[in-house]
Formats: sequence, structure tokens, C-alpha cells
Amino acid sequence: NIIDATWRSCVMDSNTATSGNGGGLVVQLASYTTWASFESCVISNNVANEVGGGVLLLGYASYSILMRFSEGAITGNVGGDGGGGIWIEGAVLQFTESILCGNNFDQYHESGGAFQLGSNSRIQDECPVPQGACCLIGCTQVSEEDCLTLGGVWLGEEASCDACPALCQSDLNADGTVDIEDLLTLIGSWGPCP
Repeated sequence: NIIDATWRSCVMDSNTATSGNGGGLVVQLASYTTWASFESCVISNNVANEVGGGVLLLGYASYSILMRFSEGAITGNVGGDGGGGIWIEGAVLQFTESILCGNNFDQYHESGGAFQLGSNSRIQDECPVPQGACCLIGCTQVSEEDCLTLGGVWLGEEASCDACPALCQSDLNADGTVDIEDLLTLIGSWGPCP
């Protein structure tokens, strides 16, 4: 028996297993030779009161059980008793070109299984904060949250400052328009320079 299943561009977010395991996803493989593939998937912010906050992968050690996870992310999940990101039991997980981060009670746990970290993959306690172009009076590379806090316009992750509109000297409040608000800003600053 050979079984092969593939999920692409999937999102499992904010789920809870209140009385058990596998908050985001449970993969139980029982065939003699089984492959389950997840490509460009995000498994995030899930909770399991027991194990496998993000993923619970179950197999049988005497069989050839394999799960592939590629070009995705498993982040911010919680496993009450372990395997916050992934709990692997009796199976093999190949993890390539993906990130495993910010999961609570350990990133992954192996119990009679194996976790194979492939090329361009990362395991980190803290997830990286994406940076991108923020148009203010000029441009700076910051996170989206910092950009919005500063009152800027976020152009997106890995965006270039070249995409910010040209600086307009008369737009004193940097809202992209020269109007009465700019005049009020000028009048409010009237007086001697410090």
C-alpha cells in the first residue's frame, strides 16, 4: 500500500484541542508506506492542552511513515505538555526551506520518531520580525508595527525605499497632500527657533 497526499498553500490558525492533542493539525499515518506533504503552509497560534500544539504526527515505527513540510512556517503554537510546534511519534518529518519559531513548550519533540532539518530551514525561540519600507518624511526600513506607530505608510515586507513617493518639502505632516493641515502645522511652529 502506498499513499501520497499533498496540501498546498494551507493555513491552520487559532485552533484549540481542549481535551487532547494536535491543536492545529493531526496527521496519523497507518499505511505501510505513506507520504503526507505540506507545501507553502502556515500553522500558527494553535493550542493543545496536551502535546502537539501546532502539529501532532503519529505513525508506526516499523513502517515507512514520512511527512514533508516545505516552504512554510510553524509559529506561535502552544503544547501544554510538550511539542509546542510539533510532536513526532513513530514517524519521520522532513522540514525544508521553512521556519519553526515562537512555539511554547519546546519547538519540537521526538518520541520514537525523527525530525530531519533540511536546507534553508531555521529553528528559533523567537520569530524574526519582518522588515520593509516605511514612507515617512523620507523612508526607513522597519517592522509594520513600528511604521504604523510612527504614522508612516507600510509598503510591505522586503519592499524597497525606492517605492516611496518623492519627498514634497511643503507637505509638513507627510500625509501626501499639501493642504490646510500643513498650514496649521506651520502656524503652530511660528516663533523664534531654539
